[in-house]
Amino acid sequence: MVDNQLIEEVIKKLYSVQNKLKNSLIIAIFKAHFADYDFSIENFTSLINEFINNNNKLGLLKETDLNDLYDELNRFLNYTDNENKMLSYKVPLLDSINIIIDYFNKLKDKPNIKIKVINQPKISEDEFSKRYDRLATLLNYSSEESNLILHTKLGNQPFKLFQNDSGSIIINTGISENDNISISKSRLIDIIYKNKNYSKDEVYLTVVIEKILDNTIFDNFERQNDFDGLPNIILESKIKDLEKKNFEVLGQFSELKNLFEKRETEFAEVSEILEKSKTLESEFDNAKEAVLKNIELKQATTYWEEQVEKYDKKYKFYFKTNIGIGVALIIITFLLINYTGLFITNIPDSADKKITETISQIAHSASFFNYIIFIMFTTIMVWMMKILVKIMLSNYHLAVDANERVIMLNTYLVLLEDGKGFKESDRKVILDNIFRQTNHGIITDETSVTVADIVSSFKK
Repeated sequence: MVDNQLIEEVIKKLYSVQNKLKNSLIIAIFKAHFADYDFSIENFTSLINEFINNNNKLGLLKETDLNDLYDELNRFLNYTDNENKMLSYKVPLLDSINIIIDYFNKLKDKPNIKIKVINQPKISEDEFSKRYDRLATLLNYSSEESNLILHTKLGNQPFKLFQNDSGSIIINTGISENDNISISKSRLIDIIYKNKNYSKDEVYLTVVIEKILDNTIFDNFERQNDFDGLPNIILESKIKDLEKKNFEVLGQFSELKNLFEKRETEFAEVSEILEKSKTLESEFDNAKEAVLKNIELKQATTYWEEQVEKYDKKYKFYFKTNIGIGVALIIITFLLINYTGLFITNIPDSADKKITETISQIAHSASFFNYIIFIMFTTIMVWMMKILVKIMLSNYHLAVDANERVIMLNTYLVLLEDGKGFKESDRKVILDNIFRQTNHGIITDETSVTVADIVSSFKK
């Protein structure tokens, strides 16, 4: 016995070939490149359509023939994938087409399976019409929501029944939406009561007509509260669909939960990074402020270091100058007293009286004038020394003051770099001392040495 599943696979392949032959590109290639081989795409398309319309005959073929037909249909579909394949495998493609045609000729010689109703109940046309109307009323309006599924006798192929807007019954073969079969009431009445032969679609019509005539078609519906309900198979199918959707929803919920947890973790990480960025920004601002202050204070430090060096050099210069002037004053005084005779008052006894008298006269006449010169010279020298000492001490004081500022600035910079900061009171104390007014360091004693002071010092 031929495997029904194999017949179903062959029928599916026939529909695939039918759809392929509807492709305008395939049609154009056949007409352009296969015309020289005495091949007509229209004739081959009609043959495939007839194959499909008489698919009930496939069960009359041997299983080996069905397998070969299935393989040839596959080859045809493979060779017609694209234009390059069609042109490269032109001869094998034509061979495959010829083999399919041969199988069609074999089936052509087989007798048609006509619609026969076994043990047909004797019901009137009017009763049949009522049963048809009742069936149409019970059916849903789309194939997706179909509430009645039947099976073909040949191949046990399932198909769905539903009604359209005009109240006619539609068969959905499950192969393609375009292959829905409309079975109106008048068509079925013509077949049953007027002996009209409809070979097309008879594989499906046979089942529907038999079940309406013997009234078993309604056995596929369950009764609930005296109303016709859904058939068991539909209920089971819907339950399975609901279970499947339930699993899908649970899976989606689990994915959403995982995604939410992942986003929550990412949000926590982003929040942490944001907090760190705020901390880093604050640290950066503090560091920036410290660097700017450091630069400003470094300039001040450099300035005061230069001042320390300058005042220290001046202090040393004036100190050495004072020492030099003091030594020079002592040497000059010594020379004036001992070698110039400026202050000679004692004349040796052995000296000639005339010379002695002459010298004595000269000394007495010049004595007062010499004292005045000596006193003036000494006064000027001492006054100069006093001024130089003041300048020296002023530079010394300024050098010490500048050095103190340098020390305070360096201490302030170290504390800034440590980031410890200051209290406002401490900061004010340090800055007030760093930027206080500079004293010139000169002693405010403006009294000068007078002649009376020198004379009084000699008397002492």
